[in-house]
Amino acid sequence: MRTAGDKPVTIRAVSRSKQVAAHTARPQHRHAGLVLLGPVLALATFMVLGPFDLNSSAPGLRVILLADLVYVLVVAALVLGQLGRLIAARRANRRDPACTCG
Repeated sequence: MRTAGDKPVTIRAVSRSKQVAAHTARPQHRHAGLVLLGPVLALATFMVLGPFDLNSSAPGLRVILLADLVYVLVVAALVLGQLGRLIAARRANRRDPACTCG
């Protein structure tokens, strides 16, 4: 067993902390396209509807609104997936007797 200060730390806990450190140090560029797509879709919706004229019979309106819906569903799925991973990690830490994380 290794020690961290006065508390004994198991090898499993040390390797898990290295995994967490490696994951948080990694740049999060995976979803940069989604971040940039939001304002683009908002601008496209605004341009199809027109600044002051609500032209609801425009042929591109259905396509733009479908893209907006898909965008919202993808972002919601990513947020819920991250929330699920967070809850699963907290439950795993609660059940892990080797965890000395307090």
